[in-house]
Amino acid sequence: MMRRLPMKAWCLLLVLGLSACGGSDGPSEPAVPSAPRLLEALAGDAQVTVSWSAPSSQGDSPIQGYVVRARLNGAVSVSQESTATSVTLSGLTNGQTYTVVVAARNAQGEGPESSPSSPVVPHDIPGAPRDVTATPGDRQAEVAWSPPDAADMPVTGYVVTVRQGDTVFTTVNATEQRALVSGLTNGTDYRVTVAATNAVAGGPESSPVAVTPVAVPGAPRLELFNRARTWLAVQWEPQDTGGSPITDYVVELSLDGAVVQSFETTETLQRFDGLTTGAAYRVTVAARNAVGLGASAEIAVLRPCDRPLSPTRLLAEAGDGQISLSWGAPADLGGCALRDYRIDLQARNGAAPARVERTPERSLVVTGLVNGVEYDVTVRVTTEVGAADRGVASVATPHPAPDAPGSLAATPGDGIVLLTWEPPPHVGAPLIRYVLTVEPEVEGLYLIAGGQAREWYVEGLTNGTAYTFTLRAENSVGQSPPATVQATPAP
Repeated sequence: MMRRLPMKAWCLLLVLGLSACGGSDGPSEPAVPSAPRLLEALAGDAQVTVSWSAPSSQGDSPIQGYVVRARLNGAVSVSQESTATSVTLSGLTNGQTYTVVVAARNAQGEGPESSPSSPVVPHDIPGAPRDVTATPGDRQAEVAWSPPDAADMPVTGYVVTVRQGDTVFTTVNATEQRALVSGLTNGTDYRVTVAATNAVAGGPESSPVAVTPVAVPGAPRLELFNRARTWLAVQWEPQDTGGSPITDYVVELSLDGAVVQSFETTETLQRFDGLTTGAAYRVTVAARNAVGLGASAEIAVLRPCDRPLSPTRLLAEAGDGQISLSWGAPADLGGCALRDYRIDLQARNGAAPARVERTPERSLVVTGLVNGVEYDVTVRVTTEVGAADRGVASVATPHPAPDAPGSLAATPGDGIVLLTWEPPPHVGAPLIRYVLTVEPEVEGLYLIAGGQAREWYVEGLTNGTAYTFTLRAENSVGQSPPATVQATPAP
């Protein structure tokens, strides 16, 4: 009689039988990705930025994304999905300690989590610095501030930003609560802000403050305006205002190191009266603005003097389009140093433009004049007080050298040749003489006196010899081009 086996025994036999017969264990479970490798978890303000590398195995299908979790005391506080390999988890609590893990997922599901990160603690970024001031200086500004309201991490530094309009002009890093910003332009408006930084990040900028760099004015450009025997006057022009309007000038007159006259004025011309003729004075001028009194400009060794006398003995020699002038020194310069001589040339009847020339010498050749025009010439002395009231005068008419003699002819005779000619068509100035040369040479140069000559006998010639006769007319400017003729004397 067969006994019936219990159900558990049948199941065991079934399993053993299948195993003995080489039966299958059944289908395996689908593969999910392996764990990613966590690279970094950086704390920020109420956030953590996490990065990782992809898992070594994606499983049975491509990775579709990642799940990043921040745990607080073992419990998930924030979770976020990402398809990239980095993400920023926000919404954390500053000052709390978190650990971060990341897991990959594919179509089969989520894989194992990475090893947890080291503990990370989000922190506040610093607030904006307070009580910012900017004190202007010469091409610079000194910026100072109070630290921002307390955060849970200390401030590590500050960034001072200077803007011109909406454009950043420069930035300066500082570790203290003040900074000197240089390289600015006096008189230009700037806006300054300050931001604090800590180990997390930089905080917001402070409210901007305006600053305009300024300095005391630079020295004016000073020069002598005029002077006479008992007074002198100076004038000046501001060069650098320092970025702030000039309010006035301080003008001083000194003699032998002692200030004898002093003025505060808004004008740019000052006259000093009651001076001693010939004494050496010194004048200084300094400009002042809202910042203060600037550097002084000075003129030393100013001697009150009078206008000079005129030059003497003016000689005017006319030439071809020019007049050569020479003159003597004045008897008295009025106690002043000579600056130069002024030469005025005025064409009579307006026949040519007027000319003004200057030279420190006592002679001058004035060129570019019109031949045949009569010029009135005046020479005056100029010193620091100006030109002399009167000058020395003369009249001259530029003219060219004469043209060549006309119709030169030679009539030969026995040992003699008669030369005849007509006067030049244009002589410029009156003719002085004619100059005759003979080749081959007979007696050298012939000077035929008088501009009225029309003929000349050349004697002592050798019959049968061909001679060349060259004739030139001459006036006060010079000689004319040559006229030539040939002849052979015969008995």
